[in-house]
Amino acid sequence: MAADDLYRRTPPCTQLSFLTNKLSSESAVRQISILVHGWGCQATHFIPLIASLSANGENAEHGFLYLAVDLAGHGESPTSILPGPEKGGTAELIVSLFYEVLYQQKCYYGINSTEAQKLSPIILHGHSMGTLTTLELLTAFEDRSPVRVSHLILLDGSWTGGLTAESLNSGDL
Repeated sequence: MAADDLYRRTPPCTQLSFLTNKLSSESAVRQISILVHGWGCQATHFIPLIASLSANGENAEHGFLYLAVDLAGHGESPTSILPGPEKGGTAELIVSLFYEVLYQQKCYYGINSTEAQKLSPIILHGHSMGTLTTLELLTAFEDRSPVRVSHLILLDGSWTGGLTAESLNSGDL
């Protein structure tokens, strides 16, 4: 997979720009991965990872959908869309993007709301300072049904306070 195989979308409600692989109309979505970059980075930094996963069979043809997000003020997402902490901050914006992609922008992927409820649990990837946002996302998704998180992948993470590998593995957050 090359950068040409990824498409940039900017849904109207959240205005968060993201890169995604295009699914053919024949492909059902089996797995969604949300990729969150670190400070000073952008969605394009995930192209090599998405290319590697796709080369190993986790590609659009087999129902794997990637959403590599440009956080507010990074890449092609404007700074002005960042909600304050009292409105959920960045994590809430990404959760809203997820639902916007599934429900309001279903024409991109051919997913209807019934199919969305049958999706496999999502995978969250966080890089560097994005690991903190990813941990917030984990909590935000746990509070919402029917979305479940199956894997949390933290790459070169920043300090997480008292969080330990044991607490993450046990699901004790």
